[in-house]
Amino acid sequence: MRRIAAAILGMTLAGTACRSVDPARVALETSAAAVATVRNGTYAYTYEGSGSLAGSYRGEVAFARGPEGAFFFKASLTPSPTPVDTSRRSPDGEPPSLVIASNGRELTARDEAIGRFSYGTYTGGSAHLANGSGYAVLFEFAEHDPFRSELAGDPVEVGVETIGGVECRAIRTTIPDFGGTEITWYIGVEDALPRGRDWVSGRPGAEGRFSFRIEGLTVNAPLGDDALAAASMPGDEIVAEDERDVGPGAPAPGWVLDSSDGASLDSEDLRGSVAVLAITSSWCRDCGLVTAALAEVAGRFADAPVRLVAVTAWEETGATPEVPGQGIEVLLRGERVAAEHKVSSPPAVFVIDPDGLIVLSRPTIDGSIEDLSRAVESAIRDALP
Repeated sequence: MRRIAAAILGMTLAGTACRSVDPARVALETSAAAVATVRNGTYAYTYEGSGSLAGSYRGEVAFARGPEGAFFFKASLTPSPTPVDTSRRSPDGEPPSLVIASNGRELTARDEAIGRFSYGTYTGGSAHLANGSGYAVLFEFAEHDPFRSELAGDPVEVGVETIGGVECRAIRTTIPDFGGTEITWYIGVEDALPRGRDWVSGRPGAEGRFSFRIEGLTVNAPLGDDALAAASMPGDEIVAEDERDVGPGAPAPGWVLDSSDGASLDSEDLRGSVAVLAITSSWCRDCGLVTAALAEVAGRFADAPVRLVAVTAWEETGATPEVPGQGIEVLLRGERVAAEHKVSSPPAVFVIDPDGLIVLSRPTIDGSIEDLSRAVESAIRDALP
């Protein structure tokens, strides 16, 4: 790989001989060319994030480029993002893990935290099974044109750092496509392959940062037969996610969550009322607009059995987020509830009738806030006895 990197660097420098050489830009271009030579790989990683990028995970990843541009991966996340009793441990004494695998079309996920093995397809309604993979998988290895957004900015070399025993160039740039987000890449000096990145979000209402590091990177070596497959374990609940319905007429998934006032709420407690369920995050600007609009709609039914519940998810551990709007019951640590409703990212809205059946399902919000408000008001009127 050292000879390959040197050859790539030589070709890159030759291509810039007629203009001034920018070391940072050359480093990213050289890395992009080196990444293109990678057919598969494995590594261990750590992720530490805050704000909208909150999380603390470690684990291992295997990946490979498949046919026709498909990208295969298997990633473990410890601890599992699914909230569980913190005293729970896996058989080896570690916190419970989540393992996600994909072949570009199909997805499997084994969540040790809840003893469940789920499978489905991206196109069949199971894309949410990939939730969490972004903490672990360096998807630049899948791209045909990596660092395109970074190179659209003005990269600068800001120093050298050793990561996992590998000396790396630190290349920092601002990405216009992401609202001025600042990203620092750590590129191996000898092999030109990425070993980590720091990310500071510049998007208003989505402030956050993370640090991602990999070590033990091995590329283009034979992978074992099970390197890219997630397997179920004895006693696991097996769930076919494509077949699980969260649309109108389907029973709403059950749950029990802590509330922001220190109590707890069971979804069964909502029976007899029309429940408007919003899945939201404090760092999501659209979420605040949605919950405020839902509060206005719910306010028109002050004398009717209508309850507005905001399930907050993807927040920093221990955070008690504020949710815009009046008369909202705020619940915490709702990542599992989001997954049960097949939600990949906030905001999402569901209206549930007094018998616990879904009347309106919006796992993603398309269209205007006004359109959503009208749909929710109509669903409430249809669901009231």
